[in-house]
Amino acid sequence: MQVHITKLRLALAASACVLGGVAIATLLSPPVGSALATAGQIVNVSDPTASYTARVDSTGALKTAGLAAPTLPRLPFNYSTGFYTGGSRRFLGPTTATVALTDLKIANYFGNTGARYVSFFQYSAAAPNTSCTNTRFKYRGSYDVAARDSVHANFETPLVLFPLASGHAWCLMVAVAAPAGDLNYPVAVSVGGYVPTGIFFPPPTYPELLVHPKREPAPPRR
Repeated sequence: MQVHITKLRLALAASACVLGGVAIATLLSPPVGSALATAGQIVNVSDPTASYTARVDSTGALKTAGLAAPTLPRLPFNYSTGFYTGGSRRFLGPTTATVALTDLKIANYFGNTGARYVSFFQYSAAAPNTSCTNTRFKYRGSYDVAARDSVHANFETPLVLFPLASGHAWCLMVAVAAPAGDLNYPVAVSVGGYVPTGIFFPPPTYPELLVHPKREPAPPRR
């Protein structure tokens, strides 16, 4: 038996193969529109070895249920200045913001022959409290810094400072004490931290106190 394939039949067969190939490709591959439609859809990512499911929180951070990833601090800052012996002097503020301190450094200038006792106090009063008065008061800690030495403190739990009463603005004050009759070169104090809520800008830094410290007269004996 002989089969005669005419040019017309061959063309129809080729067309059928092409159409069939398109149909098969259509079945095997999703339409381009459908592929684009999947973008932005919710996808659950889970850990096969533990019952943790990844999710995106309201800040856009990727976290897992039961094991939250730490969020980055907001508005980090660092600030340094110097303090002479005698009286309480302003270090930070006044501000109504909430400030979290994560680290502290105190350096006793080598020109001082004695140790320095450095204390921190938080003053709080009705805003704007530009004079840093203390209708509310809180002691925040002290450090004994040996001569020609320094103290470095990293707070695993940040030291959080905020107004001590509603409507208040607060200041962080520093007091430096020294042995009677000792020289009076400035002590360098530096802090680092971040601002969880509110607006806070560290005061101007006075680099001359740190780069070219000058000696002030020692406070009189009492």
